[in-house]
Amino acid sequence: MVTQWLAERGRSVGAGSPELIDGPVPLVRLTADGRPFSMAVVPLFDVAADAETTRRRVDLEHQLSAVGAHSVALWVPPGAPIPIDDAAGVSERVAEAAANLEPGGRCEVGFPVTLELRRNGDEGTYMSVVGGLSPHWARFTNRVFGYYQLDSSPIHRLPEDQEKVTQLIDFTVLVANGVRQDGGRAEVAAEDAWSLQRLDGLTNPTVVTASPEEHLTDGALVRRTLRDGLKAAVAALDAGALAEGEGRAVAVVGVYRSVEDESASAALRGMDPGLFAGLDFACLLADGKLKPLLGPRPESALA
Repeated sequence: MVTQWLAERGRSVGAGSPELIDGPVPLVRLTADGRPFSMAVVPLFDVAADAETTRRRVDLEHQLSAVGAHSVALWVPPGAPIPIDDAAGVSERVAEAAANLEPGGRCEVGFPVTLELRRNGDEGTYMSVVGGLSPHWARFTNRVFGYYQLDSSPIHRLPEDQEKVTQLIDFTVLVANGVRQDGGRAEVAAEDAWSLQRLDGLTNPTVVTASPEEHLTDGALVRRTLRDGLKAAVAALDAGALAEGEGRAVAVVGVYRSVEDESASAALRGMDPGLFAGLDFACLLADGKLKPLLGPRPESALA
């Protein structure tokens, strides 16, 4: 993702680059326009939080490899478990979407889910909503006849296309107004939209996921994780025997519904600037997108 970002800005990445140096904090060495820099990789989540999530991730990566989806990265939204009863179906959907992607391209893969709707009474014209559609609860007001409850918890990420969101809301209103009896229930067919990208140089499929139980939006936890990660990254860069004049960078990897929802920027602004004073560049990788957090310095190879 970083080399693609550099290429889009007219920077040429050297042959044999990037080079991975494994360790407690992985380092990636690259060259941009012939100038070397090292980048530490810092996750904002526990990559091995629980054995079940790890097992599901590895199984899905194997399934993706088996169907020929080798150069793809699948970003699982926060709170979403990787299905175990339909891993083959998931991999087939991903492979089908990836087949239409050019290198560097990004799209969404929709997985069918079912929402639960309940009518609680005649009074009012509103709907209480939990889950993925909860930010849009006001769009149901005065459109339904009665008081309803909608459980949209199976949606962990809505489509980026707002027209698709509007269509789902309109369809839900239609289903709700067909429920006439108090206590009546109905199901609403929907999709959970996960981000997918095809990356140059990626030889094995990669699934980016966090434990569904991890509190990824907790502000205090994000600040602590980012601070500890930056300290470890700077120490790894210091110990990496960098050549004189070699650039220093950090790539923070987060699990967010969208890069617009990220909390790393706010966490970084509240930290001691001395912690990252020696860095030329810091960026966030989330939901298949790269967002600069710091720099790049004008004199660096990444500018």
